[in-house]
Amino acid sequence: MLQSEKEAATAENQRAVALNGDNYRFSLVGQEKTPSGSAYILSVEPRTQNKLLYRGRIWVDATDFA
Repeated sequence: MLQSEKEAATAENQRAVALNGDNYRFSLVGQEKTPSGSAYILSVEPRTQNKLLYRGRIWVDATDFA
């Protein structure tokens, strides 16, 4: 695990794993009310094979997009 963390910390890998449209495909799959307000639910799929990328869902605050 520590070795993977070291790999992820390099500048080149940080660009390759950044949460952006170059590295991931995003799809809106829903919206949900949370205790702090409304959130968008996005499906996240990596564009390339990379052990540092992930697939799944993220919740994005509908007010500030955090």
